[in-house]
Amino acid sequence: MTFRIMKIAGILLTLAISVSLLGCPGGSEGIPTELIGVWKTSAPKYKNCSIELTRNYIVFTNSLVAAYVDTNFVLGIKRTHERRRFSCTILYENIHGQRYQFSFYYAPAEGGAIRLKNQIDVEWRKVKPITGQPSTPVSG
Repeated sequence: MTFRIMKIAGILLTLAISVSLLGCPGGSEGIPTELIGVWKTSAPKYKNCSIELTRNYIVFTNSLVAAYVDTNFVLGIKRTHERRRFSCTILYENIHGQRYQFSFYYAPAEGGAIRLKNQIDVEWRKVKPITGQPSTPVSG
């Protein structure tokens, strides 16, 4: 029973992220330095989930759903400054050539928190930086 609930939570996370990914085009630049790393949240709903950002990839992971890993190719990122945070939209493509967008707010003033646009109350924090990834700053 518990495994089934965790599997449903993983599917819901994938759907929630996919729903937030419809819309505006991305640019040709890679992921900014400040965003590169592994992001997790303390929200119980996503206890075993992570979002990993590298310069060229975005990876969604749920360790409770049969080690679910979804690796995607970053095509570009669009970012705009809004008050004390940035609105970011990553355009990415899966292995089947389907394109999606991952939209979130990045708030350096909040210690570098990410909040998905469709789940503004859930805060994601970088738990593991990925070093050696050249990129441009968010503010650049």
